[in-house]
Amino acid sequence: MFESMDPMTLILMVCAGFSAGWVDAVVGGGGLVQLPALMLVPGLTPYQALAVNKLGSVFGTAASATTYYRRTSNDLKTSLPTAVVAFFASMGGAIVATHIPTTLFKPIIVCALVGVLLFTVFKPNLGELQQLKHTGGLGIFSQLWVSAW
Repeated sequence: MFESMDPMTLILMVCAGFSAGWVDAVVGGGGLVQLPALMLVPGLTPYQALAVNKLGSVFGTAASATTYYRRTSNDLKTSLPTAVVAFFASMGGAIVATHIPTTLFKPIIVCALVGVLLFTVFKPNLGELQQLKHTGGLGIFSQLWVSAW
């Protein structure tokens, strides 16, 4: 795939990757940079672009979760079941995504990215609160709802 790619395109993709990593490390949300760039790669389907983007997010989220766990007190009775629910809900979302036609999938992704960007711009203090809002069954239901989206 890379051997048929124009060198300038490859350079721009590397720059987009570094930019996405920097944004993710500084403020979070590097996927807002990475996913649109990946969707512009010739020969890469939107499903592959989303998969590559999500693979990067998995490692970033795992590192963040580990750091969060080490630095705060945790409610593992809620956290562990929530993680399991999130895992299976994300798998379900991936399966559903592969059944959406490409002509419909791209506009959905673009609209979702614009929505997340607007939400990020208008809610910059989101995530500052470091306590669980929902615990137990309600917490798991809330996570399932968020993961399904």
